[in-house]
Amino acid sequence: MVLDLKYRSNLSIAAFAITSGLIGCVPGSLSRSGSVGGPPLATVPESLSLGRLEPGQKASARLILRNRTSRQFSVTRVEASCPCIGASPSAFGIGPRGQSTLAITFDPSEDPGFRGGLSVGLVGFGDNGDVLFRATIELEVGRMDVRMSNPDSVPLLVPL
Repeated sequence: MVLDLKYRSNLSIAAFAITSGLIGCVPGSLSRSGSVGGPPLATVPESLSLGRLEPGQKASARLILRNRTSRQFSVTRVEASCPCIGASPSAFGIGPRGQSTLAITFDPSEDPGFRGGLSVGLVGFGDNGDVLFRATIELEVGRMDVRMSNPDSVPLLVPL
């Protein structure tokens, strides 16, 4: 497969790679923490949609984390697969069977003219690097058209 595309920014490259399946930024693509049943902190919802946005528009939402165990956990960092997604606070504690809320923000200021669909992986890590939670943040900017160049290939989202 030969791709002959011109990119305008890092956000456009990330959107192409994510929506075309070239990199794993969807639930289950990152390795599990090793615990049976996945990470100990559940996210509600597991997949958070920020909806359809206009180019340059910022968005925010809340993500609830629930501790499914009788242990105390310290989240020491939260990482997103796209720099356009932020989570606050980035470090916090959560008690046994407790819950906490993360503020999730989409900021397209690095590429205000970006159009496309994003499915961004969000992962929270503990003191020793264990994965404590994962979530997916989804959004669409502008109008999209799905086109197939080859019936056997994965559809690509093409900005109109």
